[in-house]
Amino acid sequence: MMFDLHGKFIVSRWGNIIEVHAHGPFNNEAIEDYQEDVLAELKTINPHWGMLVFMHKNCLTTPEGGEKLKEHAKIRQDLGLKAIALIFTDEEPIQFVKDNLTNFYQYLGITAQFFQQQVAAQQWLDAQLAPMEQDSLPRE
Repeated sequence: MMFDLHGKFIVSRWGNIIEVHAHGPFNNEAIEDYQEDVLAELKTINPHWGMLVFMHKNCLTTPEGGEKLKEHAKIRQDLGLKAIALIFTDEEPIQFVKDNLTNFYQYLGITAQFFQQQVAAQQWLDAQLAPMEQDSLPRE
């Protein structure tokens, strides 16, 4: 049974960074649309890329939605995802959401870090991706 979207993800790209603005809570339909948007951006990105995710409002999902997010994260990892910087834009993030994200990124072996400021998140993400960019340069 299909339901109307609940929650939204706005996906854009700059260089080898996929930027996401996540406005929750989310249902499965919103999560599926999110995956389609990310995959569309990956068609022209280099094989070593990262994500900068802004978590707006209550970013809860159902247990089924959480499983879908985990499946999608694994697919993205297989497609070259190297690191994720997450920024909770609300004053106080829901600790449950933060703990769940930490656990599933650790389980998948995806490097992830939480930040309060965009500049620090971008600098960290650039540093995580820099060695890979150097490794992919042709040698003389």
